[in-house]
Amino acid sequence: MKIALLIIIVIHGLIHLLGFLKGFNLLQLSELSISISRGQALVWMGTGIVLIISSVLLLINSDHWWKVGIAAVIVSQILIVMTWGDAKAGAAANIIIGAAIIFAYADSSLNTAIEKEIVDLTRKSTGSTQVISEDMMEDLPQSVQRWISNSGAVGKEIHSTMDFKHYAKLKLKPDQKEWYNAKAHQYVTTEEPGFLWKIDMEMNPFITVKGRDLYKNGKGSMQMKLASLVSVANVENDDKIDQSTLQRYLLEMAWYPWAALSPYITWEELGDHSARATMNYKGATGTADFFFNEDGDFFSSRAWRYDGSTDSYLECIGKANEFSVINGVKIPTDIDVSYVLDDDIFTWYKVSIYDIKF
Repeated sequence: MKIALLIIIVIHGLIHLLGFLKGFNLLQLSELSISISRGQALVWMGTGIVLIISSVLLLINSDHWWKVGIAAVIVSQILIVMTWGDAKAGAAANIIIGAAIIFAYADSSLNTAIEKEIVDLTRKSTGSTQVISEDMMEDLPQSVQRWISNSGAVGKEIHSTMDFKHYAKLKLKPDQKEWYNAKAHQYVTTEEPGFLWKIDMEMNPFITVKGRDLYKNGKGSMQMKLASLVSVANVENDDKIDQSTLQRYLLEMAWYPWAALSPYITWEELGDHSARATMNYKGATGTADFFFNEDGDFFSSRAWRYDGSTDSYLECIGKANEFSVINGVKIPTDIDVSYVLDDDIFTWYKVSIYDIKF
């Protein structure tokens, strides 16, 4: 789709250069019978050059291509109206390019709004330099102590912020045959618990869904847009969403094991290889159960989360498949996320992390 748009913009720009050649009598064009003054010819040339510049910016994935292109399309359409009898076919190209500009503007606006939310989420983090010690874990269940020790977090600083990028595959319903491909970027704060998860999901070669989930100050919200333009989900100020996002923060704690030591989380031993975490924050409470293998490594986590599509609470499971050591800390980088549906397991989200910073 991008290649097709590039071709249209380049051809459209080159055609405008023909107007310049016609105006300066450098080329005879029987298809363009109307007289073009030298002043108009310079405008034709300038518009063509700007269109080609716009195509180059698009080629290198610059977010500024549409800002350049919109000026060229407006001037181009004025020129076409002035020479309508000969150049009206160019209006179709302007319509196509103009539509692409609208979508690009919507995408840019959504990205800008999300970036502001990321800054707002992370700016209060102090960047604590406190080092995790064995003494700090003495009140935790033995299984949790082994997990934190095995992760390599002991002797490391407590990180108040982290972010990670991952590839993902999604299914929105159990009978969906093909997986949707997506890229996601998540930011997490642990001093004050919160996260922002933004996603770019490709439903097919022509349709994408972009948006984000946000958990901040104990409140959850979700915003998803088709092609960054049409809202398909916009939920906030909902106690069920607040609870669900709190549960998600707990479920994903294997990515930030130092959060297990946070004052807003308490632990209860369930067995030799399992423990329950209870989180109390901003008047809301949630729990998640953690399971560890014989070696003491994280295996899976479970919590009940609200599902808007069924208006019910479903048990959600996060299961680790592969691990990586990042800055000396062992965390899961390949995870399957599933719902329990009538004793059946519906795996709806597959995560493959490829970049982590903390």
